[in-house]
Amino acid sequence: MKAFIIEDERMLLTALTAEFKKRGWEVVSAADGAEALALIRRRFQAHVVVLDLVLPKVDGFEVLRVLKGDPLLRKIPVVVLTNLSDETTIAAIVTAGGTDYMVKADYSLKETVG
Repeated sequence: MKAFIIEDERMLLTALTAEFKKRGWEVVSAADGAEALALIRRRFQAHVVVLDLVLPKVDGFEVLRVLKGDPLLRKIPVVVLTNLSDETTIAAIVTAGGTDYMVKADYSLKETVG
């Protein structure tokens, strides 16, 4: 299984990567939206994408739009991991094609990966 983690908070990215690897997953990561889009454009395949919304260079919503707009990638589940929890943001995540969302502050690392 392969996970694609897109997260700009280095400590969280490292922790998520370690937790996925501990469970036997292969992990590819990007620390900003531009890096994520470069990997996506190379037709990177994953079984799940974990996506932060607030990213440098290109925001997570644009990354989500590109993923869901590509016929070869649109079926990959995208779990949005963010601290934005207002109703407008949640509705926008669902509308853009996010499979699920998690508010970072509400979950432990193990709950996030589990």
